[in-house]
Amino acid sequence: MSEINIKSSTVEAGIDLVKGFLNKVIGPSADEFGLMMSDNLKMRRFKNQLKNLNRAQEICEEQNISTKQINLKALFPYLEGVSLEEDPHLQEMWANLFVNYVDSEKNLTLTVYPDVLRQLSTNEAKIIQYSLKNGPGSLYRFLDFNTGPYDGPMPYSDEEISNLMRLSLLEDEIQYKLPKLDPNGFGKDDIVVKKQLRYKITEFGKEFLKACERNS
Repeated sequence: MSEINIKSSTVEAGIDLVKGFLNKVIGPSADEFGLMMSDNLKMRRFKNQLKNLNRAQEICEEQNISTKQINLKALFPYLEGVSLEEDPHLQEMWANLFVNYVDSEKNLTLTVYPDVLRQLSTNEAKIIQYSLKNGPGSLYRFLDFNTGPYDGPMPYSDEEISNLMRLSLLEDEIQYKLPKLDPNGFGKDDIVVKKQLRYKITEFGKEFLKACERNS
């Protein structure tokens, strides 16, 4: 598939749909936005960007949001990440994240969220959403000592859990802690006993989901 031509009528028509919105939330970077798409992005990725920006604009209009310019450190990871995303569930999370960055009534300044979101599959996103909704103790797998782990109430693979823990979105549930004492009776680090195959969302995970959601 060839690179897009920013001067083509199709591309110009697509940009016109969100031109006013881009000028408000991107400002002087709007021209660079066009050049970036012209030089680097293929048509399929460009369509994903336009689709998501259209959705973000709809949310702003539906919720009467007063917008501000987005931080470039969040803008360009957003453009890169959303250009590769075609799943509707994750597309909605991307649109919500963009809107939260440009909502003048919010103070969303942490720019790492686009990098985290682009590393999630649809099921991984649903896993942490499930954990947040149902609370500690809800995300677990039954253990069959003959055949190994099998699915609990929220199906997931070991690879998905490993990725979510790598991104600091999930952590092991703690069963209990024991104080560790040296021979002289002075305290050392606690001995932590974790629950096997039981996980919960982290505080960072909660903030991440909050950044990717909108309350109408």
